[in-house]
Amino acid sequence: KFDEYIHKSFSRDDRALGALYWAQALYGQGRWEDMVATLEGGVKSYGKTMAAGGLVFWLARAQYELQRYKEVLALLDGFEKRYPQDPFETRVARLRAHSFLALNRTEKALTAFSHFHRKYPRSAEASDNLLDWANVLIQEGKKDEAKNILDQIIHTYATSMAAQKARLTLGRLWVEQKTF
Repeated sequence: KFDEYIHKSFSRDDRALGALYWAQALYGQGRWEDMVATLEGGVKSYGKTMAAGGLVFWLARAQYELQRYKEVLALLDGFEKRYPQDPFETRVARLRAHSFLALNRTEKALTAFSHFHRKYPRSAEASDNLLDWANVLIQEGKKDEAKNILDQIIHTYATSMAAQKARLTLGRLWVEQKTF
């Protein structure tokens, strides 16, 4: 049905949107190689459409699932300049941070989490970003910095799932350090 929609749509924007929805359906099915095959051509064909940023994000997401982290970073390089105000901008920022982590570029990942926090403090992903940031700090032995971030999650995003996880993580840190 998506293929039919894409080929019968009158405008390039509609065809690009169809390709975007198709990619999301393939993602839900775990068909990442098919996503790559579909989106590589779509990114080139629909580069000037409203869905262009989304196509790049989903192609990068498929590459991430295939553990091609360098390709992810290459695709996302300069995303915010190429697609200003794109609805996928926050998801791109988080995917970039996780790709840095997967490549053991921890300092780059920490910088990316920090940048996300400064740029998108009110986004839907803000609390999860802080939680990821705190967990990396814990892994790096920077527990006091992590505690500050966990406290921030608890106070700023009190009703979120991330706040519940932050409470558990903070409690674990207190027990480990016997500071309760």
